[in-house]
Amino acid sequence: MIDAPALNLYERFSNIVKPVLFRVVHANLASLKQEPKPIRKTAK
Repeated sequence: MIDAPALNLYERFSNIVKPVLFRVVHANLASLKQEPKPIRKTAK
């Protein structure tokens, strides 16, 4: 069994982290699709 406080912390953590991860992944995918060349230039 998982303790209630631990479950609460996990729920809060997932509620905060999931949207952030979703935004980051979405932004990365969009940038890769739109302009892969400028990213490579700035990397060099």
